Amino acid sequence: MSRFRPAMVIAYLLAASAFVVLSCEAGAQTADKQAAPPAKKAAKAKENGKSGGGVPGVVTVTNNASLLLAGVEISTTDGESRLVGSLAQALQPGKSVKLRLKSPKGCDYSVVAVFEDGSEAPGGKVDLCKDPSLRFTNR
Repeated sequence: MSRFRPAMVIAYLLAASAFVVLSCEAGAQTADKQAAPPAKKAAKAKENGKSGGGVPGVVTVTNNASLLLAGVEISTTDGESRLVGSLAQALQPGKSVKLRLKSPKGCDYSVVAVFEDGSEAPGGKVDLCKDPSLRFTNR
C-alpha cells in the first residue's frame, strides 16, 4: 500500500487552482473581445451622424393621449412591407411599453396607430435608428 503524501495532495490542489484561474481569465478575455465589435459599430455610426447607433431591436411606445391606444403596427418600408412589431394589448393613457422588433432591417419604418375610438394617429415614415421611441398624443 502506498502512504498518504500530504505534500503531493497540496501540490495537486495548487496546480488545479492555477488551471482554473487561468481558464477564467482566458474566458474573460474572449468575452471582452466579443463585446468589443458592437462598441466599434456604435462609434462608427456616431461618426456617420447616427445617434442611435444602428438598427433598433427594441422600440419604446408611449401613449400621451387621453384615449386608450388600441393598436400600433411597425413595418419595414423597403420593397415588400413586412410587419416587425405590434402591440400585444392596448396601452392605457400615460403608460409606456417596450416592443421587441422581429428581424428589423434598416432605419426607416412605417408606423400605424389606432385609438379606442377608431381614430388613427398620423403615421408615416420614421427613422428608428435616430430615435427608437414613438410618442402618441392628442391632436
